[in-house]
Amino acid sequence: MRISKESITIGLIGLADLITTIYWILYKGADEANPLFAFFLSLGIGCFIVMKLVMLACPLYVLEYARMRSPDFTRRASRCAIAAYLSLYMVGVVNINPHLVGIEPVYAASDSRQVPESVLNNYTKLPTGMKMSLACQISEPMQ
Repeated sequence: MRISKESITIGLIGLADLITTIYWILYKGADEANPLFAFFLSLGIGCFIVMKLVMLACPLYVLEYARMRSPDFTRRASRCAIAAYLSLYMVGVVNINPHLVGIEPVYAASDSRQVPESVLNNYTKLPTGMKMSLACQISEPMQ
């Protein structure tokens, strides 16, 4: 039985996810976005790698088994899974580790961290009405 292109693509995306996650965590101070995998990471890098590979291989096995019974549906579902995986990966990176992609995080005024200078500079250039609106939004308590 030949493995589908979609399964190979999902596998390669998963391996790229694993490699970049380990690199970013070890060398760039990143955090794991997925709470389940953050737990496995807390148990050690070896546990994290094994569980990441298991959680990648098991669905691919099921996918390939299902492809024997319903190849068209499985192909469409696999393509949706590829799009979802890539989207969630990027959203996770940008939300949890914006510094990795060159995005400067914006902090609420009640946040204990220092508001970056560039944010303050941009704020002073806004028209007065927008400043008031932005100030009201920032002063809302974070939940």
